[in-house]
Amino acid sequence: MFNAQLGGQVGWLLPLALVSIGIGLVARRCFARTDLKRAAYLMWGLWLAAHVIVFSFMSGIIHSYYAVVMAPAIGALVGGGVVELWRFRERVRWGGVVLALAVTGSAILAWRLLERTPTLAPGLGIAIIALSIPVAVLLISPARSVGRRPALVAAGLGLALMLAGPVAYAADTIQTAYAGGDPSAGPTATDGSGRAGFGGGGPAAGFPGGTNGTDGGFAGGTFAGGNGPGDGGQVDSALIEYLVANRGSATWIVAVNGANEAGSIELASGMPVMAMGGFSGRDPAPTLSQLQAYVASGQLRFVLIGGGRGGPNSAGSEISSWVTANGTAVESVGNGTLYDLSGAAATGS
Repeated sequence: MFNAQLGGQVGWLLPLALVSIGIGLVARRCFARTDLKRAAYLMWGLWLAAHVIVFSFMSGIIHSYYAVVMAPAIGALVGGGVVELWRFRERVRWGGVVLALAVTGSAILAWRLLERTPTLAPGLGIAIIALSIPVAVLLISPARSVGRRPALVAAGLGLALMLAGPVAYAADTIQTAYAGGDPSAGPTATDGSGRAGFGGGGPAAGFPGGTNGTDGGFAGGTFAGGNGPGDGGQVDSALIEYLVANRGSATWIVAVNGANEAGSIELASGMPVMAMGGFSGRDPAPTLSQLQAYVASGQLRFVLIGGGRGGPNSAGSEISSWVTANGTAVESVGNGTLYDLSGAAATGS
């Protein structure tokens, strides 16, 4: 969870969130079994722990945006844990010590993560560590000797320091234009060996997520009128105009191979498109009999054949053969041919 691929995406407050699970359960240990705050710590803690374990053992194709599923749990646990530690600090000395360790530990982690992207906010990591030291001193000092106002200022500055790295990544992300199917936060990060991880629009070459701006290695459909998923989702405007103008009462304006190709046409037309074969174009759905039923009922009229890169499967081969045998080729578009199956619907073939 802290390597070059995922560290900058989700690692900033992850250790504090994990520690907050224990802090929250300790703080609520004497409350009734029905205590809602303890239930919240358990719910968010199990949420986070399950995803940390799963992601830590994942291999093969991993997209950076998967990590966003942990954001709600991290936010809830860190918020709750910091509040509990502040309350502990006002009662016992060790509460301030743990709170100070949380700030300095998060600062060190932010510095390490920012070192992987030296062109992003140079010097920010060192500044975070330098400012965390006086903050930690104030938080460790007894509440009575320091006073409430300086301690509150220190706590506010500590929170700002913990969020400085994620804010820098967010600012970089806002300024980045994305193409392809794998958005990620911040610039491209590297580990000590110079190996690139996520960032800058997609996973870097050499990582099992594919190359920047691609579909991450999936054999999904090619965008109609383009060269593939990396072309930014360009669609043949003539195809869209023809499909929209001749949709009639059909549920889907066209059926295509794979979700990549379907997505580009849906975005361009604003109308439903059937993604045959699922995401990669390799799933046996719909079957030939199901497709024939859609055509016979008038729910589907057009099928685009040959526009995708999905791998062969029996259902896809049968569908292609039936469509080419029973449909009428009406227009060649990019890599594929559009077939009109209204005749097949009328004859019931």
